[in-house]
Amino acid sequence: MGTSIGGTDFSAPASRLIPTTGMRGGLGRTLLTAFLTLAIVPLSLVGWYALQQNQQHLEAAAADKLTTIATLQAVMLEREVAGWKTLFPVWGESESANLELSLPAGGSLEHYAPGLMGITSSGTSPQTNWSLGDCEATPVYLTDISDVAADEVIVLPFGQAKNTLFFCTCGDLWRSGQRDTLTWGETTRIYLVLPEAREPSTEPLPLLAVGARSGVYQNHQGVSVVGAYVPSAQLGLGILVEQAETEIISANDQVVATLIVAVLGLVLAITTIAAMVIRKITRPVIQLTESALAMSGGNLGQYVPVTSRDEIGILTYVFNQMAAELKSLYDGLEAKVAERTKLLQRANYLIQWRALQLEASLEVSKAITSYRDPNLLLERVAGLIQEQFIYIAVAVYLMEPGGGAARWRAASPREGNWPDRVTVGDGTVMAQALQTAKIQSAERTLFRDNNPSRRGFTTLAIPLCMETRVLGVVAILRTDREVDQEDDRAVLLHLANQITIALENARAYERERLATQQLEEAELFKARFLANMSHDLREPLNSVIGFSRLLLKGLDGPLSKQQAQDIQRIYTNSKRLLQSVSDILTISQIQAGLVELDLQPVALQEVIESVLPTAEAFVYGEPITLKGEIEPFLPLILGDALRIRQVLLYLLSNAAKFTERGTVVLRVWTAKNWVYVSVHDTGMGIPEQKRERIFTRFEKGREEHVSSTGTGLGLALSKQFVEMHGGQIWVESEVGVGSTFTFSLPLLPLD
Repeated sequence: MGTSIGGTDFSAPASRLIPTTGMRGGLGRTLLTAFLTLAIVPLSLVGWYALQQNQQHLEAAAADKLTTIATLQAVMLEREVAGWKTLFPVWGESESANLELSLPAGGSLEHYAPGLMGITSSGTSPQTNWSLGDCEATPVYLTDISDVAADEVIVLPFGQAKNTLFFCTCGDLWRSGQRDTLTWGETTRIYLVLPEAREPSTEPLPLLAVGARSGVYQNHQGVSVVGAYVPSAQLGLGILVEQAETEIISANDQVVATLIVAVLGLVLAITTIAAMVIRKITRPVIQLTESALAMSGGNLGQYVPVTSRDEIGILTYVFNQMAAELKSLYDGLEAKVAERTKLLQRANYLIQWRALQLEASLEVSKAITSYRDPNLLLERVAGLIQEQFIYIAVAVYLMEPGGGAARWRAASPREGNWPDRVTVGDGTVMAQALQTAKIQSAERTLFRDNNPSRRGFTTLAIPLCMETRVLGVVAILRTDREVDQEDDRAVLLHLANQITIALENARAYERERLATQQLEEAELFKARFLANMSHDLREPLNSVIGFSRLLLKGLDGPLSKQQAQDIQRIYTNSKRLLQSVSDILTISQIQAGLVELDLQPVALQEVIESVLPTAEAFVYGEPITLKGEIEPFLPLILGDALRIRQVLLYLLSNAAKFTERGTVVLRVWTAKNWVYVSVHDTGMGIPEQKRERIFTRFEKGREEHVSSTGTGLGLALSKQFVEMHGGQIWVESEVGVGSTFTFSLPLLPLD
């Protein structure tokens, strides 16, 4: 059975292949192959060498034997020929002589005429019937005389003279030297050969071709033979004796068979000894292999007996020590792995719990930034904390204005058993948190047996602190869990801080909303007041202006000079006051959204021409020059002519008012889809810190001017009218040099 560590099964497989001497590539097979190779190869080489040497020795002995036979036959033939020379006359004097000779009984008579150019040997056997030809020009062919019958005749040349003949009976010659088949052999053959003799194939004889007297070669019949050649100087020919090589080396076959049997016996003995030695070597190795396989399967309690003191015995001893140490380490490792697995499981649980906390914290953070109403915020936060952290119940208390108690404001679920009011010092866990500004907890159980396996309940109170102030407390009811309480409390404290900040933000937002609402109401009240007051002031001012004008015209009688000056001053100031009241009324109507433009195609050239006479009145009697630089043929614009004329008058009036001497220039030009109007003066200029608010209501950018009058609404109204047309207005100024006010208006689109 395998050992399981940390949920992982290290059990060995059901079956394993164990190496043995019979397996392919095993140690036993390798050693056996080596032994057999080292035994068979040298024995085979030695046997082959011995056979070769024995064969060469047999062939040499046969060659010596055949040389002896050839020598004896040559001597016998010389003696025979010498005896025949006395019996036959020499035919050489007369070329026309005839010779008839009688051969011994049983022979045949050959007739030779003078001038005969060939010699014929005839016999009863076709193999001995040869045409020998001319003695000088034609080489003499050999013939086998070993099996010649007694009545056969062979003709031999004698001497070098033409037509010199010599006859002898081969039968008598052979009978005189009858061979002994026991010493000569069955395949021994004897040949008579002239020194220049050739076979019928016209190839030279092998021995004569190489100049040797004996050797192994292929004869004229294609048989491998051992031959010996002995020349006879007396006869002018040679004796060639041949014996088949197969007959000579037949004695070597018995030696080969004996050698094979010896080699097989030796191989069998070597195989048996090698098997015993290999088994002795491989058995401990197989035991070590089996033990190693068992250890790999988890069974570390292995011990292999030490049976020798050689290298394998040392290896076995070391293996036993290693197995013992490995088992000891494995046992310790198993305990450590079990401990680490438990710690890892706990760490994994804590990581998952922390991830859940972070997810809940993120959800609470989203909710905090999504709600501006404090009551809705607290209800949503209580629900998220109870839902995400899987608590039994969550409640939120906020401090009362006096600071001595906290009142219940939200809970999840809403039907939880929470007190409506917590008083500081009443002993509850919420009161302790409010008093100490720290997290407090109280544990309780529903069982009285104090069984540690039963889970109880814990009430946590997390204060909502803003700097040194305690704004409230979050109360949590939960079951005891196997979690890091400090880590859990840190997350809850972080959430409490977020809730506190969100609560303060919601309260600040509510205060700001109320203040904004009050400001809007005050602004609306002011706008209504100014509109009503402007309307109420316009009627009496119009009456004053009208009656003043009648008095100045003398309709009610003549006036003295002083009276005329006083009434003129009343008229002028009343007109200025009426303009101020009109401006106030207009800007109030704009803020209330009661002013609308009467947009129509406007010829800007006509508007400017109607404004210039009034502008000249602004500089009348002053050291100021009014100039106009107007682009000819100005295109139409879409606008309200009355409001555009009012903007021009505001800008020209201000330029004349704040210029003591110099020039006021009105420029008009077009660029792309816009028309630009600027009013430049050489007055005192506007400081840089006042340029940004020059277009606000009741703002005067050049208060230092002693004659500065007005309400400060002209530029504000100009900005409102220009922007209502879709244009822009801006100022460029330099103190002591002058100012330039420029505004843009869109041209009338071409359909």
